[in-house]
Amino acid sequence: MIGTTYNWVRGKFLGKNIKTGDEIAMEYKDEGWVISGGHKIKGDVCDKDGNIKYKLKGKWNQGLTAENSSTGKSIDICQRLPEIKNWEHQYFFNPISINLNYLNVDMTKILCPTDARFRPDQRALEYGDVELAQSEKIRLEQKQRDKRKEREENNEVYKPRWFKEE
Repeated sequence: MIGTTYNWVRGKFLGKNIKTGDEIAMEYKDEGWVISGGHKIKGDVCDKDGNIKYKLKGKWNQGLTAENSSTGKSIDICQRLPEIKNWEHQYFFNPISINLNYLNVDMTKILCPTDARFRPDQRALEYGDVELAQSEKIRLEQKQRDKRKEREENNEVYKPRWFKEE
């Protein structure tokens, strides 16, 4: 059975525009079971001389606002899209994330058989059959362990069929 998943984002993010020298420093506030006000972020965008151009604030799961330090004017620089219908049955993914795993007939002709989109446990989860997904996951993992053990017993060196190490 799959329980509730949590995504706790925390810590500092630093970035630099190599062309202009502008820098961004953002802090994702710590959260957890006992800390309130989760998902908050704040930060500054500074020019190459260290002068603050924008103050950033918001929540990483909702949106981000930038306030111009010289004018005081605020603008929304990103905002969460509305949820799709039945999004809780799509693992709370947005449309882009859902489509990353999309598999159509034309793609099946050009993808290697080891592509994760072909995994039967993953497909079962996508169709909402959690019990089948769990049993398939266990079956696949056991098959991998058995194959590895067989290779070790026969002193075989594993060589991937679809990729080469460089």
